[in-house]
Amino acid sequence: MTGAEKFGPPVEGASRPSDPTLRARDGGWLPIIGCGMLAFAAAALVMYPRLAASHFDPQVYVRYDGWFALFLAHTLPQLDPAAADIPAYRAQRVLLSALVAVVLRLSGQQPGLQLDAALPDTGPWAMLAVNSLAQVMGTVALAALARRHSLSPFLGLLFGVWIGSLYVLQMGMTELLAYALVLWSLLFWEREKLWISAVLMAFAILTKETAALFGAALVISLLIQRRRATVSFVAVAFGPAVAWQLRVTSAFGITGVQAAFMAGNPGDQMTPIGAFFLPSDDPFWLVQLGWILIPSIVAVIWGAFGLRRKFDDPAAWALLLNGGFVASLPPASVECLCWSSRIGLAIITVLGWAMIRSGRGRTALAVLTVLLLPSLLFVLTGGDFGPLSAGGIESR
Repeated sequence: MTGAEKFGPPVEGASRPSDPTLRARDGGWLPIIGCGMLAFAAAALVMYPRLAASHFDPQVYVRYDGWFALFLAHTLPQLDPAAADIPAYRAQRVLLSALVAVVLRLSGQQPGLQLDAALPDTGPWAMLAVNSLAQVMGTVALAALARRHSLSPFLGLLFGVWIGSLYVLQMGMTELLAYALVLWSLLFWEREKLWISAVLMAFAILTKETAALFGAALVISLLIQRRRATVSFVAVAFGPAVAWQLRVTSAFGITGVQAAFMAGNPGDQMTPIGAFFLPSDDPFWLVQLGWILIPSIVAVIWGAFGLRRKFDDPAAWALLLNGGFVASLPPASVECLCWSSRIGLAIITVLGWAMIRSGRGRTALAVLTVLLLPSLLFVLTGGDFGPLSAGGIESR
């Protein structure tokens, strides 16, 4: 019995082995890997100027949420409340920190570094390496999904060159790794490798809790179809995150999800659309509306209509869940483009997947062109030295 059979009947709507998936006459993996390299080249164009200006100090790539991920890496396997502003909230995003922690231990660094201690170079370089690999691999996964549905693999650039992806790479945050893992989970889902899909989804949720919205979409689809795979998929995809939340609770007395919604914390004051229209002196307010809010609303509407046509469609559920989430970001998350766009990577991921599954190649390429306009400006103006630099629009 194969792994897919253990999980139940094949997922309805998934491509079969006879589909045009990575066939030799289509160029195999070379165009797909090429897209990953193009994404990395674009990122290098905005990373190198800052690195050179800082005399090749890797700590310039670790800022804001990235600092907390680095501090957590230095304290693992212990959970030290001194390593974060909101310990339970930060500690739930453990996978990136765990990978960096492995590198730190192999390089001889010992756990227990406190918040105000001097940081060695090993951790920042490790974070940059992990996120760079995640950027390439996420692009490759989306490109492979596009090729699977006989569309241009260049659609993978939507993930790798999205403005939020470039911000994440430059600040050492978790979204690139989380949604790259989501995309690989979706790719194996479509290939009917549900065991692998569930494991990858588990890793994604351990990287950032919002990846659970994609896992929930897949589970809802299985439930509606009454697949016997449902219980196994839930256990594998969500079990590790639940276990880690229990570990976080034992250390801090509260789960990471609960901590997020406490007054004054990042999840406080989530209301549909409202935060995007608060009074603001942010010069990129219209950019946030056009490149974050409107795609989120489109995702919600598309998801709702998709469910009317096919109620068990996992992409439609993912559109609805992620679109509703990003459109409801709290004020703290829309203070500047670098915050909202990196969270909006969830929308880029789900829109890319949904457009590919719909087979609308020309529409997808048109959307790709529009959504990558801020990235083009960011790259051409030298990243941190141009008008879209994270340093220039960090707050209102």
